[in-house]
Amino acid sequence: MVDARQTGSVARIVLSSTPQINFPLRATTPDGLARQNKAAIDATPISAWLPGWEITTGAATTRGRLGCGSVVHPATLSGTGLLTVLSLDLSATGARRR
Repeated sequence: MVDARQTGSVARIVLSSTPQINFPLRATTPDGLARQNKAAIDATPISAWLPGWEITTGAATTRGRLGCGSVVHPATLSGTGLLTVLSLDLSATGARRR
């Protein structure tokens, strides 16, 4: 968690995450390592890149993953880290998905 704020009944929580990539680190040269890392990135499924969510209400738990259409990125590469901003209406009586 990076930060959180509440305005009225709406809480906003900022989370930081990075994709879960398994780099092999077996190459013995910089060029070989770069090729292996690129192959590892290319082989990483989308589920490793997109933030997931989990909502528990009573005994029921619902899980999902943020859709690609909800992700934005800068024009130039700034790294692989993600910032997720969650907006929660604390006065709502049920879960609402967008």
